[in-house]
Amino acid sequence: MIANERMTQVMKMRAIRKAHSMTQLSLAVAMNCSSSTVDNYENGRNPVSDHMYKAFKKATGMEGVPLTGDEIVAFKKEQLYAWNFMINYGDINQAKELQSNIGYCVMWSYDTELQVLYDIFCINYHSKIDEMEDSDKIVASLKKREHELTDEQRYWHCRYLGVLEHRSWRCKPAINMYMKAEEIGGRLGLNDTALYYNISDCLTFMGYPYLSIVYLQKIQLKEFNISNVSYGFATQRLLAVNYSKLGRICEALELLEKYREYLLCEMKDGKYRLGIVYHSIGWVYQNAEDFEKTLENYDLASQHYDKKSELYIRYLCDKASLLRTHNRNDEAKSCVDKGLSMVAEGTLWYEWLNAIKHSLVLDKKGSVEYIQWAAIPKFHEYGKHTLAMECYEWLSDNCRKNGMYKSAGEYSEQAFGIYKQLMKGDLSL
Repeated sequence: MIANERMTQVMKMRAIRKAHSMTQLSLAVAMNCSSSTVDNYENGRNPVSDHMYKAFKKATGMEGVPLTGDEIVAFKKEQLYAWNFMINYGDINQAKELQSNIGYCVMWSYDTELQVLYDIFCINYHSKIDEMEDSDKIVASLKKREHELTDEQRYWHCRYLGVLEHRSWRCKPAINMYMKAEEIGGRLGLNDTALYYNISDCLTFMGYPYLSIVYLQKIQLKEFNISNVSYGFATQRLLAVNYSKLGRICEALELLEKYREYLLCEMKDGKYRLGIVYHSIGWVYQNAEDFEKTLENYDLASQHYDKKSELYIRYLCDKASLLRTHNRNDEAKSCVDKGLSMVAEGTLWYEWLNAIKHSLVLDKKGSVEYIQWAAIPKFHEYGKHTLAMECYEWLSDNCRKNGMYKSAGEYSEQAFGIYKQLMKGDLSL
């Protein structure tokens, strides 16, 4: 072992011992040697034999973890990117198994660029496995040194800050971060299909069908196949939802029914994906104003959801809105009450359910004020502009029923104004 490698190794041994809160004596006991031997190793006075090196790794519980240059095999950025790809599109369980080794490889590489990239990728990793506190700590740490990031690092930083907002259904701040990432990616010549999908998903949720389809079309055709969950299933589903918003009902149903049959045969993607298909078919029928088929597919979707999941809460929101529109207020209230018992204040779901609850008693002044001054601004803040538009339509209908035609017209104009901006792809809302 050359001198530089030997010194690097002993520095690592000392750092690892301290990281495990071990003294030289406790490490010596675990390695079955004297504390002076450990001291000699740590100060580079004695070379570390293979036998003692294995004893050290066993004593610190790090068997199988690469530490020496030979073991790390000059850990490269490509391996870090491969791990990140696994998090996004592969087996998250395998990514979890590799995380410790990847982390140690990056740590002991003494490469600052790799360490920063690893931290950024860990924002996504921790959020995927519901370790949000760890993710938030990394975000706070990177914020202090954001000005030091390279363009490559800044691209991924914006991308995963967008992901955090996206998972909280805060689409307006999410789309802002995604657009920054797209701008940086354009300078770097990146063609990140996952970013295009995320942008499209936000735009669909916000109510911009034309813009959403533009980003879906940017996804390369080679990624567009039935066996690829990320690009096949999800992209086709988003296309179908946007087609239905543009009145292309038959095309939307054809895409969704194709995937429903595929999932019924394969079932390899889990029951919840079949639920999402039924839910999406329900949206299409709702855009086609077919109440019975919408309700049927919503209820079929709910049978495939975990009753504590956000997907189930979204089902309750959509069903309550549908029932309220068709004057089945008692059933709508039942969905709302069930949903409110499951959600936390300040979430989109809480605001949505409360808006529906107030819409059931719009003859009361307090409910009108809540929808106009609390719910609508909140929906714009989240980026859910279609809900804001729907709220204005509720207010307009209520005024018309009460003979307040001037106010009804004003609310209707506000709803139409949002619709025009959405159809133009105007993101200034």
